[in-house]
Amino acid sequence: MCVGETLQERENNKTDEIIISQVENGLKSLNINLSKAENLVIAYEPVWAIGTGKTCKSDEANRVIKLIRDTLKRFFGSSISENIRILYGGSVKPDNIKELVSMSDIDGGLVGSASLELKSFEKLIENVI
Repeated sequence: MCVGETLQERENNKTDEIIISQVENGLKSLNINLSKAENLVIAYEPVWAIGTGKTCKSDEANRVIKLIRDTLKRFFGSSISENIRILYGGSVKPDNIKELVSMSDIDGGLVGSASLELKSFEKLIENVI
């Protein structure tokens, strides 16, 4: 599942409201039982960052991903929600991936155009491992 706000929603301080709503509505639609919940993968991909070269600051991306994880706790409890992978997407590049994945709540990256060129993708992987 992918969630994210537009630039206008961000500028109007609606990020939290939008993200919580998207997660809640998405989970209601999925009707996942607890035994399968840990297989869920969620990506926080701000719409304003897709293909723009703009990346959410790492600490802000981490804050929003923690908000997603806290929302998941209401559905699945703490132990399951801690095991659900939550990725950051939105102009993930070799030069920002290391900082992004070093954050406490970001479990990985949802990589778009940086994966289309072999050298870029290799560099991205090198910066993670």
